[in-house]
Amino acid sequence: MPGNDAQCTRRRRALWPLAALVVAGCAAAMRPPPPAAGEPVLPYPLFAASDALMKSWRFIRIWGQSEWRLIADGDDVAIEPVVDGSSTALARWVQIDTETCPVVEWSWRVDRLPEGADLAVRATDDVAASLVFAFGDPGALSNPRPVPTLRYVWSTPANAAGSVIESPYFIGTLYSFVVRSGGAGEGWHTERRNLREDYQRAFGEAPPGPVEVMALFTDNDHLEAPLHSLYRAATLYCTELPDEAFPS
Repeated sequence: MPGNDAQCTRRRRALWPLAALVVAGCAAAMRPPPPAAGEPVLPYPLFAASDALMKSWRFIRIWGQSEWRLIADGDDVAIEPVVDGSSTALARWVQIDTETCPVVEWSWRVDRLPEGADLAVRATDDVAASLVFAFGDPGALSNPRPVPTLRYVWSTPANAAGSVIESPYFIGTLYSFVVRSGGAGEGWHTERRNLREDYQRAFGEAPPGPVEVMALFTDNDHLEAPLHSLYRAATLYCTELPDEAFPS
């Protein structure tokens, strides 16, 4: 009926502002707060899913069968690790001076966390999604030399958000910063961390040199529990832009 149609139209128009607020609130919840005064603001792209697998990345099969692939994600694309009781990394050799480029921002999504995983225990040290920054050249990542390393992880609820966990495998060398705990299936999130400050927190001193390797790392080789994660992009924020962060 015409009268009902008009009423429905008025109701929809009345709800549009509310819907816009809800959408804006969700978008705000997915992103970190804007940079504080004095933080570096010059962006330098670190990777984007649209071209990451075509550049000088190295696929590292650490244990078992795994692969990395690009998948469609709405109007965008994402990097998807595929593991099956395995451990894998997608790595790139870099030169990141954290004195001038200390801040990294990235977007990721976890749809399923490995049930029972706990990063503090050797037998359950599985992770759905993580970004690794090695300060020094670890050599072959399938059997790396110990160099100071930060890892930003999306953990199960066994590890509290905000905690810093010393690796049970690489004691005194690798520290995991739990950026997000639980909350699988909540869509994309964008995170921001200060590499230099986190290094100081983990090792008690300023970084002695640049980041030489960055990697995306996912594994379920301990518990073989199903997991699913995606990575989209990462950006450095600098006080002055580097001439070249990626050695040829």
